Amino acid sequence: MGLGKERISFIGYDDDNCAVDYDIPIDGKWTDLTAQFTFKRHPSGLYVALLEGLSVLK
Repeated sequence: MGLGKERISFIGYDDDNCAVDYDIPIDGKWTDLTAQFTFKRHPSGLYVALLEGLSVLK
């Protein structure tokens, strides 16, 4: 059985950087576990992905 639709949110900033929150499934079920990433533009033009943290809503 499929998980359904992914849950992901993007926040864009004026400096070409962005933040992404991605809900993580566990054992095939969606949970309140969320990974927070920041994507920062490197002078080379590529992006560096930083895992800022994992959180669980209560």
